[in-house]
Amino acid sequence: MKLRSLHTTKILEFYAPDYSTKLELPFGDVGISAGFPSPADDFIVLSLESLNPKIPSFPAKACQELNCLLGLLAETSV
Repeated sequence: MKLRSLHTTKILEFYAPDYSTKLELPFGDVGISAGFPSPADDFIVLSLESLNPKIPSFPAKACQELNCLLGLLAETSV
C-alpha cells in the first residue's frame, strides 16, 4: 500500500491510502523483548496439568448441593 497526496500547505500534508498496491508484512508469532527479563517469567506454567493437584475434588453430593444452591440463587436474582 502506498500513500497518495491529497493536499499540501506550508505547514501540513494530507495523504490517503492507495489500496491498488499490496503491502505484505511478515507475521511475527513471538513477542518482542525490550529491556530486562521479568522476574515473573520464572513462574510461567505452560500446562494446566500442574494445577490439578491444587484443585480440590468435591464428592458427588457436595456438587449436587452446590448446583442446587446456584440454581436457587439464579432464580432469586431474576
